[in-house]
Amino acid sequence: MIKQKLLVCVLFVLVAIGKASGQDIIFYKNGNNDTVKIVERDTETISFKKYKRLNGPLYVVLKSALLFIKFEDGKIEVLDSTGSNGNKKPKPYLLPMGRNIITANIFSMILGNVQLGYESLRNEGRIGYKVSFLGSILSEDTDVSMQLLGFDVNFYPAAQKWVTYLYGPAIRYGYVDYHENGIDPARPFVSILFNNGFVFNAGNSFYIGTQIGLGPGIYKSNVFPYGYLTLNLGVRF
Repeated sequence: MIKQKLLVCVLFVLVAIGKASGQDIIFYKNGNNDTVKIVERDTETISFKKYKRLNGPLYVVLKSALLFIKFEDGKIEVLDSTGSNGNKKPKPYLLPMGRNIITANIFSMILGNVQLGYESLRNEGRIGYKVSFLGSILSEDTDVSMQLLGFDVNFYPAAQKWVTYLYGPAIRYGYVDYHENGIDPARPFVSILFNNGFVFNAGNSFYIGTQIGLGPGIYKSNVFPYGYLTLNLGVRF
């Protein structure tokens, strides 16, 4: 059963990755971008076809009008990176990582639950607002079943890089049933936590994240320590 749950999670990630890749993207200085198939490149221009109209006309754009290009294989070419001394320098904040993230928690699936999350990044990738759902899918095999909604505010001091640190508050609210006597209904549960974690952004679209959340939990008017450890796989778009 554990192998089946892991397989479901892996398939979820692979399908999403497949939809998020497979084309080149050019980013203009005016803030626009085009999904294209690059046909030819020279020192001054780039020739391409629109990805949705590969049988359509051939377009030509000056490199001086572009910020950067994200290629099909995930590589990035920064075109507007000249400093005051004329030397090129990298601009980490220009890395075209998606500002929307969908994740699935591997550890939850191993424990007989499903946990999915959606995060939207703002402020140049320094703040993330995340909503999540955790639900039991094998409650008959465990003494605990739950349905929890979550809301997190994640702060990224270094913004979005290939490896980046996050921290911030989180809240979990929902219903938990410990099956104490077989007829006891699910009761409300709430917890306010503080998260710490790391994100590994692999290939611009593939997301790996791990974090620890600790804080007080309240169930049946009792206050007790509560926490979790997550290993999230997902995609950025």
